[in-house]
Parts: sequence; structure tokens; C-alpha cells
Amino acid sequence: MELNGKNNFAVLKQIGKFLGVILLLYLCTLFINYFMPFFIAGLIALLIEPIIKILMERFNISRRVSSAIVITITIILIIAFVIWGRSFCY
Repeated sequence: MELNGKNNFAVLKQIGKFLGVILLLYLCTLFINYFMPFFIAGLIALLIEPIIKILMERFNISRRVSSAIVITITIILIIAFVIWGRSFCY
């Protein structure tokens, strides 16, 4: 069975994508400790973005002010959860 050049290239491209994903997953397992703070920060940013938009639309305030309000509340909540969690350790 003879394959033409286009099919060979398509197969090699798929194999390259597969190997790239495998390499990326392997590197992620090696460097997970270094990237975890960035992952957590991105997750927090994704979670507070809808709240910022709601404040902007409902109360007609600027993005800067609504971001400052939401970030302040988020930091207070994170500190409260850390303090509350530490109370179970003792």
C-alpha cells in the first residue's frame, strides 16, 4: 500500500502533535511546583472577573474602582480562610 506525500505529512504532523502533548505533560509534572502560584493566580482572576463586570454594569463604576473593591474583598477572604484553617491545626 503506497501513501502519497500529503498523507505522509499529515501522519507525521499528527505524530508530532501527540509527542508534543506528551512532552508538555512530562514537563508540567517536573515544574508543577514552580508554576502552581501562577496557576492559582490565574484561577482567582478567572473567578473574580464576572464579579468585576457585575459591579461595573449595576453600579456604573469604573473598572479600576470595581477591581480594587473585589481584590480587597478577595484578599480579606483568603486571609480569613488561612487563619480559620490554621485553627484546626492546633
